[in-house]
Amino acid sequence: MKKNFHEKYKPFFANIFSANSRTLMLLKSCFTSDENEIWGMELNDGKIDIDMNLNIDEYSKNHTVYAINQNINEDEPLFLISDNIFLIMNSN
Repeated sequence: MKKNFHEKYKPFFANIFSANSRTLMLLKSCFTSDENEIWGMELNDGKIDIDMNLNIDEYSKNHTVYAINQNINEDEPLFLISDNIFLIMNSN
């Protein structure tokens, strides 16, 4: 998927994976992780706000995985965005 994006939009790489919480839980199950890890950050007004998410983590019992590394371009993280609007839309 990322490689297809890069081929169509060279020289850009897709660096956001937006999915509902169920999909991020499935992705988490594919990796070795701790029980208290959750995957995907919340957006602030539609934008990535690492500082806001780090502040949320200070008061949470969980540790958030915000991004994973990419094979195509190791200098560009693939940010994980928790977007539950898909979950709400599909539950009706």
